[in-house]
Amino acid sequence: MTAPTPDASRSPAPAPRMDIAVMGMMRSGSTLVADLLTLPQRSLVLNEPYLLDRWSPALQDKLFPIYRGVGLDPGPLPPAEDYPLNQDHFVARILPQLRAGGWMWGAKYADLHSWRRTIETYRPRRLIVPVRDLRAVFISGLDLMNRTRMRFGNDRHRRDEAWLFGFIAYSVHELLALRRLPHLALRYEDLVREESTRTRLARFVGLETLGEGRLNLARHGERRAAWEREKHGGAITDRSLGRFDAEPPGPVRSMAERLWRLFPEYGEAFGFEVPSSSIRLSGHAFQKPSAEADNPVDYRALSKPGWPGPDRPEPAFGRRRARLIVARRMTRPVTTLDLACGTMAFAPLLPEGSTYLPVDLAARSPEFRAADLCRGQLPVLSGVELVTAFGLLEHVDDLPAFLKALRRYAAPVVGSYYAAEDVAGMDIADFGWRTPLTRAAFHQAATAAGFAMEVRWAADGFQGLFRLRPSKSGATVV
Repeated sequence: MTAPTPDASRSPAPAPRMDIAVMGMMRSGSTLVADLLTLPQRSLVLNEPYLLDRWSPALQDKLFPIYRGVGLDPGPLPPAEDYPLNQDHFVARILPQLRAGGWMWGAKYADLHSWRRTIETYRPRRLIVPVRDLRAVFISGLDLMNRTRMRFGNDRHRRDEAWLFGFIAYSVHELLALRRLPHLALRYEDLVREESTRTRLARFVGLETLGEGRLNLARHGERRAAWEREKHGGAITDRSLGRFDAEPPGPVRSMAERLWRLFPEYGEAFGFEVPSSSIRLSGHAFQKPSAEADNPVDYRALSKPGWPGPDRPEPAFGRRRARLIVARRMTRPVTTLDLACGTMAFAPLLPEGSTYLPVDLAARSPEFRAADLCRGQLPVLSGVELVTAFGLLEHVDDLPAFLKALRRYAAPVVGSYYAAEDVAGMDIADFGWRTPLTRAAFHQAATAAGFAMEVRWAADGFQGLFRLRPSKSGATVV
């Protein structure tokens, strides 16, 4: 059909009413839901269309294949000056085709920072809220970040474990506010296991059947689409369940469990396992003092490389600070073995020309080597010029023995450690840590392992940053 001719001088188009809104946390199945609700000649749910944002040719370049894939004609990609907002092209070109065919339409958002504006503007007739156990969200989120290189190297916006931890905390508060609206909550665990849950989804929106294509998944890029195909073979499977149970004890598992213990109200609201009262956390900066309080997580600061995070020890943010401080002192290319890295966020901080070797307790992408680091197992590698260990040593079973094992690389070791004096009065079980060594005991263990040590204790107020040089004697405290 013929679309109206755009006019750059006109005011933005009025917002049409939306049939379906899908709003859920990342890694909760929201993209899968959007694809299930997208059927040629019947319904269209767009993945993150950012309708109210300024016109983005890059975004439209990803949306146009979705339009064509369901039988719509978006026309050629127009010049940027033709449409003030992304919504304006949709209203001018796509909406008339949807209405003429009696289609349902909607949008999916996993970034919830503007959900109120979207709801108020488009007044969706049906709201779907995908959810998932927070521990699985965190670990699956790390996998996604490593598989897709999720902005590890952007100078203005950096994604790392601290960003993910804070983003999930922010999303919890928004979801608990969002659920006050009439909605259908969909647990990922049920969606992938139970045909009855998918039938309930179809009936909720008024569809006789669900879609089988993955047009919205394809919009995320071939790297992610290939990963999903590798896991699920193009079908809906339960192969991504049990991710937390399969995660070995260590820093990542402890961070995931910490999120779960921070927000028992999330489990209560959506029917997930709830931590017992004895292990729940309280008084954290990311928790609300009351249900009516504003979201305490600074959404816009989360991805800023220099944002320190909460004003108390928080392992995810401690890693961020340690990486940045160490990276500023590195001046030449170096082959770096990054132990218990979690993400590959340290790689772009290394001097140009460096070689980066990520190691963690689980292989989070093809580049990773997996090793049971907390029990002292280290990969056998040659040519290592620098070993880094941020946020790892607190989880090691036998720290003196671990330091001796590190000496076999015959390379300097740089890392972080929270000494007993610097966490006095804190419940270290909250972090999943072993009993910390005192400063003197750490120095003694490093010397006995064959290192000379330089250390700045409480470098960021709590954690110490150290450099161990292979040597038989000598130690310096700075």
